[in-house]
Amino acid sequence: MFLNSRERVGALAMVMGLCLLVNSLGHRALRQSLKRGSQTIQNQLGKPTATPTFRWVFQCFMSIHLSNLRFF
Repeated sequence: MFLNSRERVGALAMVMGLCLLVNSLGHRALRQSLKRGSQTIQNQLGKPTATPTFRWVFQCFMSIHLSNLRFF
C-alpha cells in the first residue's frame, strides 16, 4: 500500500491498532463467557474447545441466511 504523507501512515497505524484492540476485546469477552458457563464449541476438527477464534465463530454463522427480511 502506498501512502503519500506521514499523516496518512499515522492514520493507517491508528486504524490498525483500533482493529487489533476490538479483536482482542472480542476474543476475551467470548472466552470469558464460555468459561463462565462451562461451555465449549466445536473447532474445525470437531473437537470441543473453550478458546475459539472470532474467525471460526463468524464462519459458523455464515450458514445462517436471512431471506425476505423487510423492515416497514
